[in-house]
Amino acid sequence: MQHIAGYSSTKRTNPKKIVLSENSFTLSAGKTQTISAKVVLKKSGAKSLIQTHAIKLRYMSSNTDVATVSSTGEITAVSAGTCSIRVFTIDGVSKRVKVKVK
Repeated sequence: MQHIAGYSSTKRTNPKKIVLSENSFTLSAGKTQTISAKVVLKKSGAKSLIQTHAIKLRYMSSNTDVATVSSTGEITAVSAGTCSIRVFTIDGVSKRVKVKVK
């Protein structure tokens, strides 16, 4: 379910993009690393719809046999291989993080 603020809203705005501290991680099996993500808003000065209405970010692994990711963005390396972690905002804006597990 997506939530969006109307275009003419002056109090609320939608996410424009996600900025990540790193775009890829290489981890050993059993190790963890947390994704640091920041949401950039479309209208500066307005409050984000997600600040008062829903979960700020969601995370999903493309292959949980290689790496899992928690609701707070903590990646846990499971076994050797590669996968992608997607970080999503409430309105569907997303960013991909590449994960390689040794």
